[in-house]
Amino acid sequence: MTTTDPNAPLARFCLTLEEFRRSPDGRVRAEREFVSHFFAYDANEATDIVFRHLPREVRGPILSAWKIRGQKTAVRDDDAKVKEAVHDALVSGDIDALTFETGIAADVLIRWVPLSDWWSFWRGGNLSERAILKALSTGYELGLFDAHWFLTTLEAGAESKGGIEVLSEGLSKADLTEWLRTVHQGGDGSPKGLVLALGWEKIVHHTKPPILIAVLDALASKTGLTKSSATAAPEAGAADPLDAVFMN
Repeated sequence: MTTTDPNAPLARFCLTLEEFRRSPDGRVRAEREFVSHFFAYDANEATDIVFRHLPREVRGPILSAWKIRGQKTAVRDDDAKVKEAVHDALVSGDIDALTFETGIAADVLIRWVPLSDWWSFWRGGNLSERAILKALSTGYELGLFDAHWFLTTLEAGAESKGGIEVLSEGLSKADLTEWLRTVHQGGDGSPKGLVLALGWEKIVHHTKPPILIAVLDALASKTGLTKSSATAAPEAGAADPLDAVFMN
């Protein structure tokens, strides 16, 4: 049984997004979608992609807290018995979607479930501006990408426009003036200086969502959250433009 180092930057990135996803401001996918992804079921069968990854000593207390298995038996149950017990509880209504999501804490999910499974769940939601902002700012802060990679990846997904053009085309004259003034005062015209002078909030607010989501997909490829074999700019995975749905 494998586990993810909770201190690794990628794990911290995923945990931050999952914790944010469970908050009112960051909610990307509903509790029922959490169930349908990690424990899809109907009246007759279920597909478990969460409990089978959890050690018995981790999943046992979850089942006993739900009162669907005793404390001792829950720890002894094999994968098949756990799936049966959870399936029966969901079908009978003994536990609901909110109970299911709450019972599997964010840190437990990120530590034990393959991060690629979690990413496909998070990425499959309608990504709000706040969710995109959280993902980009967190990834940057944790060193998963730098400003040069970001600008180059923007360019790769923006139909022959440069990264600076992509950032500037949605800005008002006042925003552009402020940006140039900040760059001049800081004396740093490097990619890092340009990105920090504009700030992630303005970048996300004024850049077309499909372009930013394409950057997130490139980041997922770059960090191994997806298994895409495409390549893009130097030091990065490919950024394929997507017709993503954006919700404010």
